[in-house]
Amino acid sequence: MRHSLAAALPLLAACAAVSPAPRSEERVVVISALAAERPSLRGLVEAALGAEDPRETLAREAERQLWAKGYRTVASLVVPGPVGQRVACGYAQVSSGDALRRLLSEHRADAALRITLSRLDASALDPLGSAEVELCAELFDRAGSPRWSASFRGPTQVSLYRARSDWRPHLRDALVRAMKELP
Repeated sequence: MRHSLAAALPLLAACAAVSPAPRSEERVVVISALAAERPSLRGLVEAALGAEDPRETLAREAERQLWAKGYRTVASLVVPGPVGQRVACGYAQVSSGDALRRLLSEHRADAALRITLSRLDASALDPLGSAEVELCAELFDRAGSPRWSASFRGPTQVSLYRARSDWRPHLRDALVRAMKELP
């Protein structure tokens, strides 16, 4: 019995170290959107079988990144249809400040993280194992004012088994790079 307790103590300490410290604004709503039409990633078969939407992949990865930084996601929303280039990147012209404040109030959230995918070009995925990604991540406070913004634009190179046939690891890599400096 004494040996099993001694063996469990380092394991318990490791588990305790995994949970991030809480933040003052820990409740976040994740909003995922496309700036243009949804990219066709693999053709008709994937479209017919109902392939995963890039916005869903971005929302899930954003939840992981927020958790790692000590935030708690209270809701994930996927904006249907393209939002247009006017909100693609930068603080100017949030789609509607009132709508954002209502959304935060409805979910009792302290902040909103909006991720906008402007471009996903997977044409070089199979031959080169690379994809071109352009996205922007913006964090807004409860009043709808911008607190933080970052973007990623360029090629991704992911060295995973399925990275040459799957665009999702490339999208996740771009978001991780963009959210690296999230406070």
